[in-house]
Amino acid sequence: MAKKDLLKSTSEEKKTKKQKAGKISARKKAAPKKAAARKAAPKKAAPKKAVPKKKVTAEKAAAEKKAAEEKMAAEKAEAEKKAAEEKKAAEKAAEKVAAEKKAAEEKAAAEKTAVEQKENMESLKGSAIRFIACLVLIMLPVFIASIMNTHDYFLKEVDGAVEVWQGRFAPMGTYRMLSMPGGILPETIQEEYTKNEIFPFIFNYYIEKADALLKVPGLPDFEGIKSELNTAMCYAVSKAHKRTVSSRLTSLDLMILWYKADVEIGKGTAAALESASVLLKEASSLDLDRHDADRVEKRIKTVQEAMAALKAADE
Repeated sequence: MAKKDLLKSTSEEKKTKKQKAGKISARKKAAPKKAAARKAAPKKAAPKKAVPKKKVTAEKAAAEKKAAEEKMAAEKAEAEKKAAEEKKAAEKAAEKVAAEKKAAEEKAAAEKTAVEQKENMESLKGSAIRFIACLVLIMLPVFIASIMNTHDYFLKEVDGAVEVWQGRFAPMGTYRMLSMPGGILPETIQEEYTKNEIFPFIFNYYIEKADALLKVPGLPDFEGIKSELNTAMCYAVSKAHKRTVSSRLTSLDLMILWYKADVEIGKGTAAALESASVLLKEASSLDLDRHDADRVEKRIKTVQEAMAALKAADE
């Protein structure tokens, strides 16, 4: 057994030596080829000088510090910018709130003022209404009494004239309305008269004056008569009285035109006859009754015939 182990160990040693020798021989053969390859290959750049480790660490720390400072500065600037924007926004919001508050206060003040003014106006209106109501209550009886007093008329005889007096627009008192010289008082004199009682009395007075002027000898005073009739019309309270005055005024106008036409006809000239024709045509336009209208038409024909005869004689 020991012999076998020894032989085995010797055999393994020989084998190992043989393998080493083969490797050395192979290296020797490959050496020339490696040398040729090294020659042919380009020379490598000389390696850089190594930087000390401490210096690299310091530069890196400085760069990191600088980057950190720049980052902090940027963050600070950004924060300041953001803070400024927030401040500006806050100020703007505060201004808006203040403006809204001011507007609300002004609106409330305006509404309060409007309410106070309305209340004052209503108070003044109420006071004015009360004042007017009190004034009406006080003045109404006076006003009514004043109106009633103007409806009262009185007759007086003074120095041969009849005077008509009327109540003033006042609770008491009268004034002389007119005087009628030559007037005659009624047989029975009343204490007071109404308008419908006194006006016919005055109306008749002026109608009688117009009639008296018509009876005057000679040429009637046409203008005086018309004046008396127009005055009488002012006191005509009934339709009958108004018709009477209108009829007399128409008759008076007819008399005036007829008289003027007669004067022109008497001249006998063509121009005078033409003037007479115009006057008679004016008379025909009056509100005449049938009798007077026929008279005027006949007179117009007579004038026209006279004009024709005069024209024929001239030829």
